[in-house]
Amino acid sequence: MNPGFQAYGNSGPTDENNGQIAWLPNLGVPNSPFVISNINDAGTIVNTVAAFYRSGVVPTGASFYEPVTVSGVPAAAGQTPGSPDAYLFLNKNASGYGSALVSQTNGVLRWSLNLGNGTAESGSNAGSDFGLYAFSDAGAVLSEPIAVKRSTGVATFSAPPVLPVYTVSTLPLAPAAGSKAFVSDASGPTFLATVAGSGSVFCPVFHDGTNWRCG
Repeated sequence: MNPGFQAYGNSGPTDENNGQIAWLPNLGVPNSPFVISNINDAGTIVNTVAAFYRSGVVPTGASFYEPVTVSGVPAAAGQTPGSPDAYLFLNKNASGYGSALVSQTNGVLRWSLNLGNGTAESGSNAGSDFGLYAFSDAGAVLSEPIAVKRSTGVATFSAPPVLPVYTVSTLPLAPAAGSKAFVSDASGPTFLATVAGSGSVFCPVFHDGTNWRCG
């Protein structure tokens, strides 16, 4: 029976172990994962960074126990130039399936960022739409706060967006033209007029690139 293998990385003349890559079948480790571990200067395993499980067992796929950083690859002398951009690719096998980044609390769903849902790609750029899903304490779908059609780019919100509320004196000084907000102390507001403060009217406002105006 194959007892598995272990490979160690050493550093310096003291031959200290710094890392371990191991396949652990038949060593009392459930589902015989391939693991990557950190080892301290004394040669003791500090933690397991990642585990990759064989197909057909539970759990399946890969589990990471430390933050994962995706970095751009700079060009190096004598090598093919790299890219300074960083990408994380989610490549589904066919139309009708989803690609998502999912968060959980103790194994129970909380949020799912669908970067292409299971809506079939039926032509004319339809399907694989964007969606952000919220889940209950029990892991059931609560809502889809934001949905975006891939074919049109139109975003749909499940509830009215909440805009910030200011007093006129605290409105941002130089926002982008088209910015919208509310003020709680407008004085005698008139549609499209520059908003004045020190009043008591709750009023929507927008910025035209120069002034905040009522409307």
